[in-house]
Amino acid sequence: MRPEPVGDLAGRDQEVPSLAEKTLFEEVELYDLPEIARLTGVSVGTLRRYVKEGRLRAHKFGGRYRATKEQVRAFVDGDGDGDVVPAVAGERLTGASAVPLPMEGAPPETFAGERREGPEPRLLPEAEGETASADEHSLVRVGRAPLEYRPEGVHGGGEDSSPPQLLFMKPGDVDALVSSLAAHTKRIEESAEERDRQIAGLVEGLQEKNRQLRHAVEGVREDTRRAVREMADEIVGKVLDPRREEQDRIRFSWLRGRMDEVAERMDQLLTSEPAGGKGRPWWRPW
Repeated sequence: MRPEPVGDLAGRDQEVPSLAEKTLFEEVELYDLPEIARLTGVSVGTLRRYVKEGRLRAHKFGGRYRATKEQVRAFVDGDGDGDVVPAVAGERLTGASAVPLPMEGAPPETFAGERREGPEPRLLPEAEGETASADEHSLVRVGRAPLEYRPEGVHGGGEDSSPPQLLFMKPGDVDALVSSLAAHTKRIEESAEERDRQIAGLVEGLQEKNRQLRHAVEGVREDTRRAVREMADEIVGKVLDPRREEQDRIRFSWLRGRMDEVAERMDQLLTSEPAGGKGRPWWRPW
């Protein structure tokens, strides 16, 4: 027995669009299990079991299973049976209930929360033997979602654990994302080249300073050598000057002459030799 729709779910007047067919930045209205139970009259435990079985497509965000209005209508109308992939892993949404899931290998500023230009990837469950559900064949697999950015429940092994997840995007969005990444890579390369030029300028400046310092050291060393050489030449010149010997000889001759005069004077005063004889006094050795 199928539950009867009540409230906002009464009167289905259009086909249920796939969530993948929506634009990447469209706001999606979500209902959690207590709200679905209030609208359909089915208990929360039964709805949780339907989610596990794949009869109710729901996505776990913020610790709760949530489903769009179209998915709830599909469940009420019985369109949830068949080849529906269990959606406990969640799908990339935007709006208040969105969970940020940056691509694997994205630049660090993306993981830090900075919004990048270009489209964003969708997040879909990885079914056994398949890459996506039947209504997602138009999407392109672009990578596997990192564990730390998956919805809650993927780290444990209990009943709330979810299967591995893949990142999917439309082909046109992939081209736009590749162009955005190429532009970002070009900006990084230009920044790296500018830093290389700055580093080269700093290195050249340091080399010039080093050359100036070496020139100054060589100048001081040469001045020191010249001063030492001049001092040594002056000392050697004073010691080996030929005029010094002549000056010493003149001084010694003068002193010798003075001594001779003193000796003769003493001879005259102290001589005791008889008249007519002249000998050498006893105190004079020469």
